[in-house]
Amino acid sequence: MALDPQFAATPRTEQVAISTANTNRTNTGTITDVFTAGTNGSLIRKITIQASATTTAGVVRIWINRGGTTLLYREVLVTAITPSTTVSAFNSIITLYDSMSDGLILPASAVVRASTHNAETFNLIVEGGDY
Repeated sequence: MALDPQFAATPRTEQVAISTANTNRTNTGTITDVFTAGTNGSLIRKITIQASATTTAGVVRIWINRGGTTLLYREVLVTAITPSTTVSAFNSIITLYDSMSDGLILPASAVVRASTHNAETFNLIVEGGDY
């Protein structure tokens, strides 16, 4: 039985700012919705985390919610940086595609969520598409 390849039909880029401290590694505290999968599911290819000011050592956590259950997906360590005209603010890019994978496949209505360990502002940009 041959299967036709599936491609994301509608490109999407979602963005949100997070800033409320949440030191929990459980699904409690403030966790912000960033990207909700479409009716037929979605493909996430990249998540960019960009600080908008000075950062201290901490963590940005990425969560996946599916069917009412939120689980920790990934942690990104944040370094202490004081941005200036010669020093860029903290930035991290999570690339979810490579030669072995097209990216993170989400079922319909699944949600990518995020939280920050310290009360510092981070902009999250999720790039992907809906099937």
